[in-house]
Amino acid sequence: MRKEKTIIAVTAAAGLAGIAYALWPKRKVPAGTIVDPFDQERYLGIWHEVARLPSIIEKDLHDVKEEYIRNPDGTIKVITRAFNKVKNKPVEATGTMKARAARPADN
Repeated sequence: MRKEKTIIAVTAAAGLAGIAYALWPKRKVPAGTIVDPFDQERYLGIWHEVARLPSIIEKDLHDVKEEYIRNPDGTIKVITRAFNKVKNKPVEATGTMKARAARPADN
């Protein structure tokens, strides 16, 4: 009986969270925050993290650095490397990003 009540409570909380997210006003990205034109050449290379806001994804990671490499198709390969002090081992994640031209601001 207790397990059923817990499942119902968790399901209700998840449903309410979903409804709140759907109804919460979404802000558009301010026009001044997009760099246009974006100069890929200046962005490529290795970037060392100096500071960051807390993030679950990067929890327990130290010495974070990211490397940006242009692929032949124009996309950018992103390699994130760091050291996990809790697991006492290096970690790595790889992804791809694509730069797009900024759209005109809505007035």
